[in-house]
Amino acid sequence: MHSTIERASEYAKIFIPKDWVNVIRLARKDSPYQVKVMDHTDFKNFKTMRETSLPTKLKSNDGTILKWADVRWLRLKKDVPGSFFFKKDFWDDFK
Repeated sequence: MHSTIERASEYAKIFIPKDWVNVIRLARKDSPYQVKVMDHTDFKNFKTMRETSLPTKLKSNDGTILKWADVRWLRLKKDVPGSFFFKKDFWDDFK
């Protein structure tokens, strides 16, 4: 994907960041890439939550101590406020 976009950008005239949308979308002729344009409101800053809400050591539901260095995947859900789900390995189920 990245090399295809890079090749397409060699001949494109890009003057503003918004021009990249069409370059990426049209980099592949047969089936164009789907591009979702994002702005600054799509990104969240979790720094304050980490500093105030999350202690350095946590216990999971099964009683094991969670070390942040072991976390490979983290999920927060709107329908379960105050909780988060994690994986210690990409192939594990959420805990």
